[in-house]
Amino acid sequence: MKTKIAGYFKTSHFLLKQWDRDVIDSILTKVLNEINLKRGNHILIFCRKLIFKHANYKREELIVVLNDRALITCYYCSFQKFLDTHKKEKQRQITLVKMYEKIT
Repeated sequence: MKTKIAGYFKTSHFLLKQWDRDVIDSILTKVLNEINLKRGNHILIFCRKLIFKHANYKREELIVVLNDRALITCYYCSFQKFLDTHKKEKQRQITLVKMYEKIT
């Protein structure tokens, strides 16, 4: 796996979790090239349809945490569960990724 993708640096933790959770580089590259994120803390939430199209055994959203130009971690989680656990967190900007028509 590459350590840089679309101008973003992958931390060692992200690389480990990406490998462990079967997150595909091609999806990340296309999405990160399409979305213009300003510097700061961000959370990308990839919709189920996009994930299911490329990894049809996953039935949850993919959550990717970014800090400036570094990919911190990624995990699969249902959107409702994510909202319940992070409702007090206001430091990060949440971006929903549902452009599956353009990415395929």
